Amino acid sequence: MKGKFGDYVEIILGGTPKTNTPSFWNGNIPWVSVKDLNDFKKIYNTERFITEAGLRNSNTKLLEIGDIILSARGSVGKIGVVAVPMAFNQTSYALRSKNISLFDQNFLYYFTKSLVNILQSKAVGGVFDTIIKSTIAELEISLPPLETQKKIASILSSYDDLIENNLNRIKLLEEAASNIYKEWFINFRFPGYEKTKFVNGIPEGWERVRLKDVATIVMGQSPESQYYNQNSTGLPFHQGVSYFSERYIIDDVFCSKETRIALAGDILVSVRAPVGRINLTLNKIIIGRGLCSIRSANGCNLFLYYCLRKIFYKEDLIGNGSIFNSIKKTDIENIILLYPQNILEVLFNHHSLSLENKIINLITQNRKLQQARDILLPKLMSGEIEV
Repeated sequence: MKGKFGDYVEIILGGTPKTNTPSFWNGNIPWVSVKDLNDFKKIYNTERFITEAGLRNSNTKLLEIGDIILSARGSVGKIGVVAVPMAFNQTSYALRSKNISLFDQNFLYYFTKSLVNILQSKAVGGVFDTIIKSTIAELEISLPPLETQKKIASILSSYDDLIENNLNRIKLLEEAASNIYKEWFINFRFPGYEKTKFVNGIPEGWERVRLKDVATIVMGQSPESQYYNQNSTGLPFHQGVSYFSERYIIDDVFCSKETRIALAGDILVSVRAPVGRINLTLNKIIIGRGLCSIRSANGCNLFLYYCLRKIFYKEDLIGNGSIFNSIKKTDIENIILLYPQNILEVLFNHHSLSLENKIINLITQNRKLQQARDILLPKLMSGEIEV
């Protein structure tokens, strides 16, 4: 079945409520922006929410479960499926099959994903790459029969279902570690707290320290671009948050010239907008000027990681609420932490390390599943592999 993409798919543009109208924001309607799109299929959560008034008084639309979001400006080609009703902004299009007896909605997700490279090649614009609606609508496409569509979608969905199951397990493990940290170091209900003397609300023996006194801090320095590559020559290279994930950075660009190094397990913090986004690294990497690496002086990186997540609780803010678009090494060095007696720090790190190893195993599984799915996708779409 041949035709144009727009013949079979409704292409819906989103919108943004007025940002200077408080009554339009912080409601209970999830509002998707490109920040909420990642490498995973379903979108459950969004960074920002709008109100019913914001929905009524803007061009945004409330999407249905199963609708597809495709980013069309800036980071062109990010894609996800709405898992709960949510609105979305004007940098993306929503895609919905006009007739599911001709174009299966689940297959539409994978079919659109297979077109991302084509769409990116057709992007226009100066400052930001942009895909206009007509470009998508006019794409010439050829669809397999509905039964074949469903079989292809089922095969690829099996990978995404496994990935989602692993994500749920990761979330539970993260929550377990976060809850221990909160109980011990925020609520002060740590092992032996009943026998501990408190002075001015702080456990005796605890002290406020500067980050530089308990950690090694390395500010990134970018090598010349001539050394960058994507053929795995040298070490993985990162100079911003482009390849940050929920927890561990994803290696994509490599560099054959070493400048500043972060070691496996180091904490990575973005020092240019968005300031304060945090990831960990599984490997030895080169870091550029948009990042710094932080390493616990006594090997308790996970304790330090959870400490810093409380400091950088929101992008571009440091824990005291001050807004920063960039921060210097001295800003990082002079972050104040409430530090426990060493035995508690070590004990927490020991507890969380067993959870972290399980998280790493699940993340590794997911990356292999994603790689296998993405290799299979074009072969199924082209008919190279029959179903």
